[in-house]
This record gives sequence, C-alpha cells and structure tokens, in this order.
Amino acid sequence: MPRAPEHRPVPPPSRIEDAMTTSPASVAHLDLFESGFSFTSPQVKAAQQANWYADSPIGPIALRYNDVSALLHDPRFRLGGQGYMDLHNIDNGVLHDWWMSTLMSLEGAPHQRLRRLMGKAFTPARVEDVRAFTAATAARLADRLASRGDHDFVAEYAERLPTLVLCRIMGIPPEDYDRFHSWARDLGAVFAAGGLTPEVVGSVETAIAELGSYVNSLVAHRREAPGPDLLTAMINAHDDGGALSSAELHDMVLLLVWAGQDTTARQLSRALIAFAEHPEQWDLLRDDPALVPSAVDEVLRWTPQSRLITRYAAHDLTYRGLDLPAGRMVFCSITAANRDPAEFPDPDVFDVRRGPAARHINFGGGAHHCLGRSLAQMELAEALTVLTARLGAPTVCGPITWRDDLAMIHGPDSLPLRWTERTTGT
Repeated sequence: MPRAPEHRPVPPPSRIEDAMTTSPASVAHLDLFESGFSFTSPQVKAAQQANWYADSPIGPIALRYNDVSALLHDPRFRLGGQGYMDLHNIDNGVLHDWWMSTLMSLEGAPHQRLRRLMGKAFTPARVEDVRAFTAATAARLADRLASRGDHDFVAEYAERLPTLVLCRIMGIPPEDYDRFHSWARDLGAVFAAGGLTPEVVGSVETAIAELGSYVNSLVAHRREAPGPDLLTAMINAHDDGGALSSAELHDMVLLLVWAGQDTTARQLSRALIAFAEHPEQWDLLRDDPALVPSAVDEVLRWTPQSRLITRYAAHDLTYRGLDLPAGRMVFCSITAANRDPAEFPDPDVFDVRRGPAARHINFGGGAHHCLGRSLAQMELAEALTVLTARLGAPTVCGPITWRDDLAMIHGPDSLPLRWTERTTGT
C-alpha cells in the first residue's frame, strides 16, 4: 500500500463552505435507528459533503472535522452531564448523585479546580513510571494467548491489560483484581447500553456502592500508610482551593475505574478487528516497531470507540447558521470527523504509516479533553508492540458480540480470535 501523502488536500469545489449560513435544503436527515446505519456509509459522506451537520432523530450531528473540533473547544457549550441523565429520565438516586459530582458534569470553577488537582497527581511522569509494568503485563497476557488457540480477546486480554495497569497505578492489591475488574465492567454499563434500563441502573448502582465502600477503606489506609501510587498523590494534591475532599476522592476514583478500563478495552478490541481486516498492516508493524506510535494514532482515527460526543448550548446561541436554544444538545460525530477528506488524505484507507497526518480528535477538546489520554496511548502502544512481535496477524473466528449501535463507548463485548502462523519478515 503506498504511503499516504503528507500534504493537506484542497477541499472539493462542490463542498459548501459558507460559515455564516445554513441552507435547510442542504441539511441531510440521518436515521441512526435504521438497520445497518454506519457513520462511514456513503449516505453520511454525502451529508458531510453537503453541510457541516445533519439532522437525526436524536438531534443535529456535526460531521466535519473543523466543526467537530470547534464545537468541542467552544466555551459557549457545556459537556452536559445533567443532560445525559435527563435523556434517560434519571433525576435522583445513587447513579444520578455520583454522575452529577464527576468531571463529566461539573463546569466552570468547580471543574477547573478538580482538573488542576488531578493534573498534579496524574502526570506524564506517572504514566512513564508504569510503562515497564504495562509492557511486562502485555507480554505475559500475550504468551497466554499464544498457548490457547481460539479465545475471546476481550475477556482474556483487552479488559485485563488496562485493569491490571490501573490496579498498579492506583495501588490496588493484586488479590483484589477480580473484584475490581467486575466493578469496572458494571460501571462501564453507564455508556455501554443504548439506554439505561432499570436493570442496568440497578447493576451500576450496586457497583457504585460496593466499589465506593472499597475505595473509602483504601483511602483511609493510604492516609495512614502512604505509598508511591496515584491514590496517595491524589490525597496529597493541594492548590489554593485546598485538597480533594473525601467525597471528591471517592467520586474521582470511581470515574477513573470506569474510564481507565472500559474505553481502552473497547479501543484495543476495535484495533484488533482493524488488523484482522488488514493483515498486511500487522506485518508492517511487526517488521518496523518504530511505526507503533503512528499505528496507535491511525487506529484511533480509523476506528474510534467514542463515536458520538455531546455538547449542550449553555445559553441561546447561533453556530454557523444553526439556532440553538439554551440546553439544546448537539452531537459531534468523531467517526465522520476522522474520515473527513478535507482533513485526511484517503480517509477510508487504514495505513499505519500515516504518521502526523492522523490528527484524530478521539480524546475530545477544550475544557473537557480526556485526562487519561497519555495513559491510554501508552497502553495501546505497549499492547501492539508485544502482540505484533509475538503473534501472527489476528483472524476473527466466530461471531462478534457488539454493543448497542448507539452506545457512547462502542466496541465488542466479546471478540473470538485466532492467530495466523507468524511469518518471517522481509
């Protein structure tokens, strides 16, 4: 496959570029509930060509890279955690109270304060400190895969690696891994399902209560016996507004448990599906491990686990001709933005050599950009380095169990794989 060109292409002449007005006739309607709908379909590409957004049954969806990026950075919009609860008619209870106290829901000064404190604890140096452990764990799990033949990659690798790394970085005792992993899976149901049914809410609230009790005990222990872990650093973090309270520590740890496992597990699983569809790219990575950073960015661009990100208008406003009353929700299609031909040469081509051209926006932007970006990228890099070195290209050997099409964190819940014979590089 030829290397993708490094220059930025000139947008097609027919593409509408008027930043001030929106013609209703040019706005397509996308039925997300139609069987087989995909954000990589010709229908979505045509809608993207015609206008910066499309209508849908759930609201307007931004499709172009520049507009998705602009909306994520625009201070007139909120992330809107309350809106997510409202969407599912949840206005009280354990899940509601926890969710509304996290960084996903806070705005302004309270949000900035928590991010500053977390930034003091969750540093790039701390991520580097756990890199060797991540590589060793990735290798140990890969050796198990090599000896087992067909297996469920999600259960045996994709979920285990980030959870073990999170346990290490948080100072969770290894003997508590299984309980920790179970709680993390249950918390992940907040974004895993297409709807928060009473059964899902019940499971999530049980996990919040059980994990919360565990975290409170662990925090109390760390206050008495500090360690070199992230939890101790969070306890010790101070700024002009003081330290994290016990309640804030509880809520932040629960958020890290969900975000630190579920998103990376889904993204790593999606990566393996991409390589199963493009085994020649696996061979390129095996023969040239220096391509791993580029491959991580290309995986994130080409097959993102976060397909839709929401923003809410903080007040009545107009964005590029679209009038949005206060509280109106706008969806940002990360998938469509990452395949925008005005931003990416040959956007539908999966090429681990794309390099700096893979300017994906998977980790959001603005005040709510992902705090765990460097950790997730490191985990993906170490996993791909180990897997390509030890195993031949993956092949899917059975039905994949996918999450609901509208799940905010999307990917397989089970992924049956086997590995081809490892060939000698040329």
